[in-house]
Amino acid sequence: MKYSQLIIIIAITIFANLTCLIAQNNSTDKGEAVSNTIPLTKFYIKPKYPPNVSFVYKRSSHTFVTQTLSDSTIVKYERILDTYFSIYSPSNPIDGLTKLKVSIDSLDYTYIRGKDTTKYNSQDDDGIPPYQLSDFEYSSITLGKEFFFYYSPYWDFGKIEGDRLTETRNYINDPLDGIQDTMRLFMWNQKLSDTYLANFVDILKNYIPMMPLDTSQVRRIAFSIEIDNKIFNDSADVQLKQSYDNAYIMEGKIDNLTSHNKKVRIMGFDILVDVQKAVGKGHYTLTISPQGRVDGGEGNFEINMILKDRNEIINQKIEEKIKYFLISNHKV
Repeated sequence: MKYSQLIIIIAITIFANLTCLIAQNNSTDKGEAVSNTIPLTKFYIKPKYPPNVSFVYKRSSHTFVTQTLSDSTIVKYERILDTYFSIYSPSNPIDGLTKLKVSIDSLDYTYIRGKDTTKYNSQDDDGIPPYQLSDFEYSSITLGKEFFFYYSPYWDFGKIEGDRLTETRNYINDPLDGIQDTMRLFMWNQKLSDTYLANFVDILKNYIPMMPLDTSQVRRIAFSIEIDNKIFNDSADVQLKQSYDNAYIMEGKIDNLTSHNKKVRIMGFDILVDVQKAVGKGHYTLTISPQGRVDGGEGNFEINMILKDRNEIINQKIEEKIKYFLISNHKV
């Protein structure tokens, strides 16, 4: 090959490479080039409650209460309450509504104040319920109750109904045969209300999205939680934190919990007290399988309250750990 021909070939090669490079740069400027960033995988998260399959859950709450009274006296309480309940769907969803039959089956209760400890397990045939302790009465109101719980098509709380529940509500409010004590009647009505029962058995907590999610998305949702026999409300910033082959984990951060009620019952006081202020924070994590099995939820919460009983001002701090977990599931 002649020297002049070799020079021409080299020049053509260089020109071709430059042309390719310029074309790539122009493509990048127009946003048409393929990005090197790997797109995030999206996951479609949806619960499933197959007809006539019973799911048995344990709801465990461990509560620490510290009260500072007007004279600077500090009183501490501790409660451990494990409640077992079962749910099953008698049919497929109708018009998007998922109907679940709920049965609150048993409980294991421990109450500690100072050196005094009270324990009761409802499955112990020889055990005597400590009804003289008002905290036990209020903590056990839901025991043995059955009702239907409905999820809306958006997987938030729809409604609660049930003949036996209605009968109990009517009985306790009967002017002649019902509960005559004002505070006891208040607590029974509160614990058997739709709001309380929904909060107690609802593991999903409004976390289920309507659209596929990836781990970069943060959603703000309405959030409600039962803590120390009281309802608190806020918004939660929820994010899909992890996805495994066997579980999706969504975690919500809650920064401004407020009291649902203006009057509440607190440990050590057998009267209703006024809520002057209540501010709380915490987080709640939901675990659900890719197949839609709701495996459980877990949360840690801290509430600071200023309460008033006539001339007494009570500063109360509540620290509570809540955990739901699936014990078993079987055909019924």
